[in-house]
Amino acid sequence: MNPPLRGVKDVEALRAGLIDGTIDCIATDHAPHSEIDKDVEFDEAPAGMIGLETAFAQLHTELVAKGVIDLLDLVKLLTVKPAAALSLPGGRIAREAPADLVLFDPAEEWTFEKRLIRSRSKNTPLVGARFTGRVQGVFLEGKWQSAV
Repeated sequence: MNPPLRGVKDVEALRAGLIDGTIDCIATDHAPHSEIDKDVEFDEAPAGMIGLETAFAQLHTELVAKGVIDLLDLVKLLTVKPAAALSLPGGRIAREAPADLVLFDPAEEWTFEKRLIRSRSKNTPLVGARFTGRVQGVFLEGKWQSAV
């Protein structure tokens, strides 16, 4: 992440911004750097990590399961609101809209393991993290893509 979250105050400020509407959408910068690129001194390594595969689960665990926001608000922050901010046609279910849909189980508890990573990169500090809520798959342009 760039800039990286430095401490509890940063995390609290982000949560407050989500609650009061200062932050109006959430996106992830999926930055799949190779292990060779990341296996250097911290200041020499490129910023970023993979995030697409854990974004929903991590946000659901930290925000919804802990009562910071409700599930519908999280879904809007990840779909409708980014689409609107970027003037994209997605983020909604409607006739003639792109059939890009996500199927998830908000109650599934699971551990993120390196063997589950589908990205070409494995750079994430979240291996071993426990999550509540898991994406089961997506419909991309109307075609099913399994996530697990």
